[in-house]
Amino acid sequence: MPSIYEVRKKHGSTYVTIFQEDDLIIPWKPLSLSDYFRHTEDMQRGIIPIPQLEDEVFRKCVVDQSILKQYKFLKAGIVSTVVHCIWQASAPTTPDGFNEDMNLVRSLVLSPNRQIYNQLIFIIISAFPSYNPDELLAKTYEELLHLGVLAEERLLTLGVLQERFSAQDNAQKQRKKTIPKIDHKAAWDQAHPTDHGIDFDAEASVQDVAALDNHDRLDWELTRERLKQEKEKMADQAALIYGDLTAELDSKE
Repeated sequence: MPSIYEVRKKHGSTYVTIFQEDDLIIPWKPLSLSDYFRHTEDMQRGIIPIPQLEDEVFRKCVVDQSILKQYKFLKAGIVSTVVHCIWQASAPTTPDGFNEDMNLVRSLVLSPNRQIYNQLIFIIISAFPSYNPDELLAKTYEELLHLGVLAEERLLTLGVLQERFSAQDNAQKQRKKTIPKIDHKAAWDQAHPTDHGIDFDAEASVQDVAALDNHDRLDWELTRERLKQEKEKMADQAALIYGDLTAELDSKE
């Protein structure tokens, strides 16, 4: 019996059903959705006898021609077992099964090592709609980059892209937040032309850190304590600067 590696090397990425007792590996591909729905309807309506249906599905899906030539000599139960496997893999029959399959494919297609290629493939297809993802994945890395540059140039010319393509880590991009930085010192200087030496840059830095790290409760608590200390320091400095003026105002009252 050949190994699974040898079978797939010969027939490509296929499903296999293994019969250990018969020293047999049968490689096959799932039904297309149109064939799956048609055969399901035929079976439900009783249009075609089950043995005939199994024969048709087996011949359509098994990819090893040497096995098809021996079809009539296969032991009883082999064809039915293979067709049952083909049926199960061709389409789920429940919403839960569909959702499980979707989640599995998401984990593969959206994995970190494929994200940048998915983005580039989207760019290429946007510029050249005649391509499909499978055709692009069949190309080498350098060929894909060459097409990517041509696609980028075309989309820039058409105004679809405003800047050149740069691969992004989607997960990191979603976590990243743009926090507007307020120039506290400039705002103070505009309202109060005389600089009395209060360290507004320190406060601004603390507030920026607080804004960036507020997703982490521990960091936020530490930062809030630091901000509180800075504000107390500012209050002490203000008391020293304006102490005489405050006393004068109090005496007038």
